[in-house]
Amino acid sequence: EGIKANKLSIAKYLVTDAPAFDPRHPDAFENFQVPLSPLVTDVKPLGS
Repeated sequence: EGIKANKLSIAKYLVTDAPAFDPRHPDAFENFQVPLSPLVTDVKPLGS
């Protein structure tokens, strides 16, 4: 929200349909999710 409020030049790269974020009231920790990277594998590379 600070980027928008301060009219920084990178504001044009922000999505417009994202909800506002107030750091005084963060999302619940239980709802925090980070998707796994599609580049992660448990296959051992050849030669190792």
